[in-house]
Amino acid sequence: MAGERTEAATPKRRQEARREGQVGKSIDVTVATALLGGLVILQAVGGSFLPSLSGIFRESLAAATTRELTTAHLQPFGWSVGMQAFTLVAPVMLGVVAITLIAGVGQVGLLFSTKAVTPQLSRLNPLTGLQRLVSPRGLVELVKSVAKIVLIGAVAYSVLAANQLQIVALIAVPPAAAAAAIAAIGAEIAFKCGLAYLALSALDYFYQRFEFEKSIRMSKDEIKQELKQQEGNPEIKARVKRIQRQMATSRMMAKVPKAAVVVTNPTHYAVALAYDSIADPAPRVVAKGVDLIALQIKRIAAEHDVPCVENVSLARTLYATVELDEAIPSELYQAVAEVLAYIYRLRGKR
Repeated sequence: MAGERTEAATPKRRQEARREGQVGKSIDVTVATALLGGLVILQAVGGSFLPSLSGIFRESLAAATTRELTTAHLQPFGWSVGMQAFTLVAPVMLGVVAITLIAGVGQVGLLFSTKAVTPQLSRLNPLTGLQRLVSPRGLVELVKSVAKIVLIGAVAYSVLAANQLQIVALIAVPPAAAAAAIAAIGAEIAFKCGLAYLALSALDYFYQRFEFEKSIRMSKDEIKQELKQQEGNPEIKARVKRIQRQMATSRMMAKVPKAAVVVTNPTHYAVALAYDSIADPAPRVVAKGVDLIALQIKRIAAEHDVPCVENVSLARTLYATVELDEAIPSELYQAVAEVLAYIYRLRGKR
């Protein structure tokens, strides 16, 4: 049916959707990429991160036992500890932010849309929210959430099961070594869960692209309407062209009474020539036409006593080779001169 949206979106429709903030992207891809990126950054700076963090804690505990707990002492101490912690954490935070931005731009390019973040009161409607939950998209989101929990849980369980003996043996090792082993197992769980999440988010990305393409599909009527807007309504364009032709014909007909002669073939073609021996270097074509236009030219010529001369080959040649208000070419001088001489002789006899 014509109203069904079965056609791929046009570039204009895509641009409109993009301006409204509608793009095919997956939030899960951004989150998974940021998670893995953060883990990689932590692993890269882990050699200095943990000792530095431990030093901040030791300094804080030592200061708490040697300084008075007053505002005058605690305020500068708090600023000092805060700046140290911020300096330590800032590279990790900035790295995660940069990775998040790269993941977002990589999916949809640079995009800023105020409409996408504009509050919509319709979203506060409980009925609307309930409809979204029971809609096909809501069910897909539910399945995705369950799949995330199951997949990440399975990955975490597999890592714990693989390190079961090592975990049990931690009872007999010193606390520092146990903490290091637990941190290593935790890092392995986080990294593998991040990879599993990234794989799941890749599937979600293709699903989101499919849903986006489906949401911006257009019906045949919408495409036709868009083409009319871009190229103009064909009926209006035809009417404008018809009016322009009528105006051009009227201007052309207004010059026929001032013509020196009308050359005909005799019925289908008519070409009116004007010649001013002072202003014109050669005779000019001021009007021409075939069939009905030719009849109209001859009628106006007759009404204003402009002579008509039958010359089949000359009429056809003038019509085909000379544009309106152009002088005749030199190869036609002799033929036109003979016609004009004939007209002048007739006028002399009168």
